[in-house]
Amino acid sequence: MPAPTNQVKTLLVIHHSHTDVGYTEPQGRIALWHADFIRQALAAVAEGKKRQGRHLSGFKWVCETFWGVEQFMARASNAEIAAFREALRVDEIGLSASYLNFNELIADAVLRRVTRRAVDFGAKVGVAVDCAMTADINGYSWGFSQALHDCGVHNLFTCIHTHHGMYPLGKQQVPFWWETPQGDQVLVWSGEHYHFGNELGLVPGAVSSYLTKDECTAEMIHKDHWAVAEIRIPRYLEQLAARGYAYGFAPVMVSGLRRDNAPPNVAILDMITRWNETHGGRIRIEMATLGDFFTRLRAEPDELPVHRGDWPDWWSDGVASEPASTRLFRQAQRDHELQIRLAEKCGALPDVPTERQSTIDTQLALYAEHTFGHASAMSHPWHADVQAIAARKRAFADLAHEAIGRELATITVRLGAASLRPGLPFRFKVINPWDRPVGGIVRLPVGHHEYHENDLNRGAEIIDATSQETLPCQVEQVPQAAEFCVPLQLVAGAETTLELRPAGTSVEPELRKGVGSLVTDHVRISWHKPTGIKGWSDGKTGRDLLRADRPYPPLTLIHEITPVTAAEDMGVVRGAMQLNRKGAACRRSAARLARVGPVKVGPVFTAVELGYEVAGAQHCTVGLLAHAHSRRVDVAVRFLKESHWEPENLYLSLPFVPGAWPATLWLDKTGAAVRPRSDQIPGSLTDYYCIQEGLAVVTGKLGIAMAAPDSPLIQVGALDHGRRRLMGDSALARDPAHLFAWLMTNYWETNFAASLGGFHEFRFSVAWDEAYAEPAKALQACRDMNQGLVCFRLD
Repeated sequence: MPAPTNQVKTLLVIHHSHTDVGYTEPQGRIALWHADFIRQALAAVAEGKKRQGRHLSGFKWVCETFWGVEQFMARASNAEIAAFREALRVDEIGLSASYLNFNELIADAVLRRVTRRAVDFGAKVGVAVDCAMTADINGYSWGFSQALHDCGVHNLFTCIHTHHGMYPLGKQQVPFWWETPQGDQVLVWSGEHYHFGNELGLVPGAVSSYLTKDECTAEMIHKDHWAVAEIRIPRYLEQLAARGYAYGFAPVMVSGLRRDNAPPNVAILDMITRWNETHGGRIRIEMATLGDFFTRLRAEPDELPVHRGDWPDWWSDGVASEPASTRLFRQAQRDHELQIRLAEKCGALPDVPTERQSTIDTQLALYAEHTFGHASAMSHPWHADVQAIAARKRAFADLAHEAIGRELATITVRLGAASLRPGLPFRFKVINPWDRPVGGIVRLPVGHHEYHENDLNRGAEIIDATSQETLPCQVEQVPQAAEFCVPLQLVAGAETTLELRPAGTSVEPELRKGVGSLVTDHVRISWHKPTGIKGWSDGKTGRDLLRADRPYPPLTLIHEITPVTAAEDMGVVRGAMQLNRKGAACRRSAARLARVGPVKVGPVFTAVELGYEVAGAQHCTVGLLAHAHSRRVDVAVRFLKESHWEPENLYLSLPFVPGAWPATLWLDKTGAAVRPRSDQIPGSLTDYYCIQEGLAVVTGKLGIAMAAPDSPLIQVGALDHGRRRLMGDSALARDPAHLFAWLMTNYWETNFAASLGGFHEFRFSVAWDEAYAEPAKALQACRDMNQGLVCFRLD
């Protein structure tokens, strides 16, 4: 082996198992495996103690996620738990504060609660959990940094996987300070791929060449790890030196087998002993925990760069491969916070049932985990394991939604909610559980049998029992019920009772057929065939609320499909996309307005349904509901998606602007408000972003708030296939940054659902106001539009 020319003298091996819940095996089996991996690690630690000496400092293991620790603790004997706690105390096994490797769906409150689990567990056993590691994922919402810091986690080790993604700053194996939204700092090490140590030949029987292409033959890779190590380790360290690497140590992650969800491998001890006996005078190899590594790093005198802003995850696009379940998850997560707020603000429960709340958080966390399907989900979508894993992934959202529904029902019963029985009075309680005024259209549901038996179909009125005021009322027919709609605004923490009474006043809307516009005191929306919506302006000022340079009319579906000539080429075509989410031969088409329903005009809202024809879908409609008492329009996009195996995308155009472009775009992301392409780490993603409740476009005097309760992806970069622009690219200043909701995708060659077919609905709300020129108020309006007031029937 040639003598290395760099200054790296120690290779720190961080041994872990990449937690990928559902990628390699069904989720239940993975849970059992990760519990057993800790047992195996304890045995390896004991073996390492026997061999410890001049050439071997011992065996060390890092628990990549705290979810894996929970699986162990739930199944371990008292003796195993005691041994585990002792191994933690003497730093033979290290903890990571990461509960799972998340996409950006997870809400800030849930993220903080599950992160606290690891920190609190460490405190109980006398271990400070101040480090976190992530693997595979290649980004995080800016608020993630604040959540870590506030939980006492000040070190983050990232192992980015650049397949269809990219590490920031244009290089890896670099440290920097990540400044949080509140001005605190987290020390980040942006490292190599989490299997990179395997590529260096460090694990006998588990060598890989996923990223490294050199003279090492397949025979060497599979059977001669030593030969690979002697070639690759010094060459790698020389490459680090050539890049200006400044440290005398370098960390690499390893897995026990050449796969995700891999066990510990005690054979690493043999490799390290042999290496240190042979080459230890020039390059020494030691096993390390995250704490070991960051202790060394923090002792270095270097002045590190500080980067402030968002770090968007390229892989959050997976949320659009399961749009129906993602919609359910988002509603569940939203209701979870409502349920907690009702219990806190309204005193509905003297003590929140902690165990049940924790179970709900776990289900939400498992859905927000970065894995969306089996490794062969795209190549073998019919396989039993593929379908079982997908069903279980969807079940996490469903189980959370169901459990939260039970908790909400329990709370509202304590507040007086009625169960179904004959002769229920038409009395409804409306509560604002939030610490701010909230308003909107409140819907009072009445069963169809009651609607006709009580002559409500002939007319009705709604009385506010507190003020005895008669409120505007309008009926809308929905499945299994009629909803009586009333505009209402309540101050923070307020509640009122509404009474629905039969009366001679009609609540049916007036139908106007064959008109080309929807007009209220607050908005004017016009359309024509086949283009679609051509105008959207403020009803009082006439101010145009659409971009003049829009490439598509507002609320137009855009379908993309990349042709594939043969089924066996599906993976090839997808793999060639690299950082694009479509192929160079992608075919794009826009929806065409084909029919217009009657405009329904009433005292509470004016509504219309526009029927479109769009490639890749059938029965497509865009419903518009304009509030009569506020500058707000609710949108419902519905269609039957056809099933195609080829790579597909579906977007919805959102060309809204409160004045001349350019304006400032703000996104409601996990734990932070972010200006895309401004509040970002250099070299990070600028094409699309995963939001929480909505976004806002603001100018100096007016702002538009766009709530997006169902679809979390916002596309800002160009739809065309081509070179992607990263944060800091000067060409971004010339990019028009047109806005789209990215509703659906199946572009990836692994992990995603192959078929997007089925019935879907995506809701949005568009509201504008002078107050929304202040971004915080605009984004708060998005949350309020998605949450609204709480309404239930009284007994």
